[in-house]
Amino acid sequence: MLSELFAAGGGDVNVTVRGGGGGVFQVIFDGNVVFDKAEEGRTPDVARAKEIKAQLKNLIEDKVAAGAAGD
Repeated sequence: MLSELFAAGGGDVNVTVRGGGGGVFQVIFDGNVVFDKAEEGRTPDVARAKEIKAQLKNLIEDKVAAGAAGD
């Protein structure tokens, strides 16, 4: 899963991984929760991981485009 997150970000973002307790697994982008294991009740399977990756890629592209539009 971690490699999928790094692949989604490419060189445009910094991915931070922090250890947590109690099986916490969250993917947060720009303050917004993209995935929360507690909310979904499970760790993402391969299909869900690909959905998360695609969602992150879209969010990143939108943010980069918005930043470029503001230049």
